[in-house]
Amino acid sequence: MTQLLISDVVNQIQQEIEIDIQGRGKASIRATARLAGVSDMALRKAFNSANLEPSELATKLMAQGFNAANLSDWSVIGIPDIAISTILEYYAFDAGRHCTEQAKLAYKAFAAVGIRTWMQQIKGWQELKQDTSLQQPSVKDISEAISCVFCMGTVDPNIVQGLIANEIGKAYPQLKPQMETVKQLLPTPVQDELLTV
Repeated sequence: MTQLLISDVVNQIQQEIEIDIQGRGKASIRATARLAGVSDMALRKAFNSANLEPSELATKLMAQGFNAANLSDWSVIGIPDIAISTILEYYAFDAGRHCTEQAKLAYKAFAAVGIRTWMQQIKGWQELKQDTSLQQPSVKDISEAISCVFCMGTVDPNIVQGLIANEIGKAYPQLKPQMETVKQLLPTPVQDELLTV
């Protein structure tokens, strides 16, 4: 079996792979079986044995944190990417006479990037970029924030108004000329160097 066969399998199973919004992948039992080079009935049998007398594969999956109920549900909801990695490893190295060359090739192919990353790549999944830049405060927000800090009445209201004008001018450079004009209209003259936050 060659790498070309892996790409053929990938083309066959691509429609049976899903990626959720967090980037976690899952694949159908048939897709996973094709990757491992086994029948989907072999996987179903292993998963269904988890409730009664767990197979070696079921035991290995449960050791990874999956419970027997999870394994039974995979026939319907699909197999998580982390479990697929364990299944490929099992059929590549630990299944005794049931080890397959296909599982070895798939396991080696995914060892470099990981099964989740591979699934994301073939499905074209992109992580949602969250805008981490801070939003510029509105003029109202600036005014209210400064007024809240100096609301005790111990500071001359003209100075507070001058400070608000300075901060609006800094946040909105296009308003700076208007803010300078406003400061000149205050009964008490306000100097820039005295009023900055």
